[in-house]
Amino acid sequence: MSTYFPNDASWPRLRRTLALALALALSVAPTQSSAAAPLVICYGSPASALVPLAGLRNFYAAEGLEVQTRLYPSGFQALQAMMAGDCTLATAAVPPVVYQALRRGDFRILAQISSGGDADRIVARRDHCIGAPADLRGHRIAVPQATSAHYFLDMFLAAQGLTPADLTQVYLPAQEVGPALLAGTVDAAALWEPNIRNLATTLGDQAQVFTFSGLVVSPFLLLAPQAFARQEPGAIQGVLRALVRAERSLVEAPVAAVRLLAPPYGVSFEEFDFMRSDSCWRGPPSAASRWRGPCWSRSRTCASRRGAWRAASTRRWS
Repeated sequence: MSTYFPNDASWPRLRRTLALALALALSVAPTQSSAAAPLVICYGSPASALVPLAGLRNFYAAEGLEVQTRLYPSGFQALQAMMAGDCTLATAAVPPVVYQALRRGDFRILAQISSGGDADRIVARRDHCIGAPADLRGHRIAVPQATSAHYFLDMFLAAQGLTPADLTQVYLPAQEVGPALLAGTVDAAALWEPNIRNLATTLGDQAQVFTFSGLVVSPFLLLAPQAFARQEPGAIQGVLRALVRAERSLVEAPVAAVRLLAPPYGVSFEEFDFMRSDSCWRGPPSAASRWRGPCWSRSRTCASRRGAWRAASTRRWS
């Protein structure tokens, strides 16, 4: 669910969540920051838009903080940059946070700054014989590992009665997934908006987009290294206050906020409206679909390959 439109029912919940985090910070720490160097906050998807918006609105400066914001192709990469010491704070969805926590736990979750549920989708190439979810079997799907898109892909496959073993997942950095799909080295890609819409637009009639509304709800979290969280509570308070103000400004004037946010993300106003992109399939398998017709009906090669996959699947489970 998008966090960038005033009719979104998640806004009151998110506001309470962020306000609670701020209240807790204020109750246990002094209000002055002792941080001398500029803070660097690394962020990824549009779900982290409060981070750059607070800078564009000068809310960090109003808290006496010098903050630089740095965009990464994904929250996973933003988190990795923080763990490498390149960022003071970072934002990421839950999947990369869990992935990182299983490897090293010297970081802290400061707050949930937004929540998204329908931004992750799959775009496939119809000219590679994919016209329905079941056709993903036997194909190569590019996905950034340990991201919300990776989690969505696994959940989507399970909803279709498939497993990761039924296809080949090709792990690529987020910025390399789209080029791989366009080059044809993979048959499908799992990513988030607005990347999916942009890829579908480029592929034109050969694009097949799959989404599953409500399948995944992914909170986006503000994170800090453990040492910084302990040593700089004042800076954390200031950042949280700035984010609360950014959220309020977005709720009160969403169109103006999106106009400010589109340039930092390198997209147009319309592209930043990422949750309104078209899809070719919605809901669980029993729901009405909008498939454009089966790929295999147009190609004997596709039909023979699909038959081979079905036979292999039958042998596997017999």
